[in-house]
Amino acid sequence: MDLIPIIVIVVCYYIINKTAFGRSLYAIGGNEQATFYSGIKVRQIQVIAFMISGIMAGLAGCLQASMFEAACPYMGNSLLMNSIAAVVIGGTQLSGGVGGPLKTVFGVVLIAIISSGMNFMGLEPATRQIVTGAIMILAVSINIDRSKMAYVK
Repeated sequence: MDLIPIIVIVVCYYIINKTAFGRSLYAIGGNEQATFYSGIKVRQIQVIAFMISGIMAGLAGCLQASMFEAACPYMGNSLLMNSIAAVVIGGTQLSGGVGGPLKTVFGVVLIAIISSGMNFMGLEPATRQIVTGAIMILAVSINIDRSKMAYVK
């Protein structure tokens, strides 16, 4: 079971960095309209990306259910903010076009260390969420893509 996430990371890294599909994903994230005009089938790539996302969510649900030997529909709700925070802290921009699987792994490790430290300190769950949210806001503010911001004169 510990091998599955490593395999997924390696496959994602290969797809993102070594295939035309991966380059198309970065292009769509960078500028969807320019990508469309360059001849890439944007909607088709987006549908495939959402399909892959659904498959990964299903795989994660199966792994979590096998870990706890039980399942319920709201099992991963508490992990949503941590997963978004890990991606943002890893350097993926919410506006798109920048990021990658290895950066996300770095963000996951950092969030795990921070969460473990807060658990060790005995902080309440609400306080942990506030700290994680503040870290996420800080990471987003650092990673703002200034080239896409409209300047008002």
